Amino acid sequence: MLDQNVRQTTTLQHVNALNSNLHFRNMVLKENMTNKLMMFERRIMRKIFGPTRTDNGYWRIKTNQEINEILKGQNIIEFF
Repeated sequence: MLDQNVRQTTTLQHVNALNSNLHFRNMVLKENMTNKLMMFERRIMRKIFGPTRTDNGYWRIKTNQEINEILKGQNIIEFF
């Protein structure tokens, strides 16, 4: 009887550890997907808003900070 209780407890501990590990992997995957979506959004916004002309007449792409200022902190992730 004691061996059966020990086995059940050990099995439950392994299942809980496995569930925690799967949850962690799922969370990392979501964070990875979030980063990819944000990069995609910024790439599209750079094409929409175009380059920035500097004081000396050169053109450069907009920085992430400039894009965030234009969008006022809104992003595609908020719509999911």
